[in-house]
Amino acid sequence: MSDDEEAWSLADSWDYGDEPAAAPAPETGGPPVTVTGSRVRLAPDWRERIDPRSLHTEVVTAANQAAAEAALRNPAPVREPVRPDPATDPITPADALRLLDSVQAELDAFARQVAAFDHRPEWVDSEGGHVSGSSAHGAIREFEIDAKWARSAPNTEIEAELTEVLTRLHDKDDPAALLTGPQTPAVAELRALTADPRALLRRVGLLKGPSA
Repeated sequence: MSDDEEAWSLADSWDYGDEPAAAPAPETGGPPVTVTGSRVRLAPDWRERIDPRSLHTEVVTAANQAAAEAALRNPAPVREPVRPDPATDPITPADALRLLDSVQAELDAFARQVAAFDHRPEWVDSEGGHVSGSSAHGAIREFEIDAKWARSAPNTEIEAELTEVLTRLHDKDDPAALLTGPQTPAVAELRALTADPRALLRRVGLLKGPSA
């Protein structure tokens, strides 16, 4: 066989696929870590895409991104206007003192709530002991994850501990109960009374004449 015939034979074998085809490049999906609310999901192939020692960084990024998107979708609630108390019966000094004492007690309790919120723990730990996280002012600051455990534990187990810590961080930093002030019976009654100052003055006997 001549040199030209041998070269043609080799080229012909390549054209007809006698050599093994190259493996197709793996398809890339979404991010290795996604967060919806407080639920953490890991991509099935996350270990092939990031080092388990970097998982904590991906979790913090995904959690804060999810929180920012949720804040845009759900603006802070607007306080409803207070409806005046429709009652017209007189308010005695004893009635007023009892109401003020109740209001003071409820305000003291609310102040303790605010103080507890300001002094809440920075770090929380998972029950399994492999994950811990910290937050400040509603933002996730840091996650610590046992990298050795993350290398071999099932994804469902890792997701469960990450979700547990993220949920507890969100719960401790949720100011929803404080944003609208105390929503307690005596405070609500006082607000209703002061919503119509003239009616209040009339009921305590400081304003005479029929109501407007």
